[in-house]
Amino acid sequence: MSDSEEETYSTMFTSLKHPARRKILRMLGEKPKNFSLILEELEISSSHLTYHLDKIYPGNIDRIGFGIWADTGEFSAYKTMSPG
Repeated sequence: MSDSEEETYSTMFTSLKHPARRKILRMLGEKPKNFSLILEELEISSSHLTYHLDKIYPGNIDRIGFGIWADTGEFSAYKTMSPG
């Protein structure tokens, strides 16, 4: 196994290590969500959510929708990455 493959697997398994990260990935697999919606559904602090998103991103999710959302005032939204 090459070093880059090893790094890819390490990132992937680290992303799945915590139950909150697995739940985030399941939620985003259903549809893109902004930070506030994820926060509301997980019922954790914003600092914990930021920590978990940083552990997942960029290997498994894409940050989309830069700009302010009219309904929430959020600056970004997230979605799972498409395979390939």
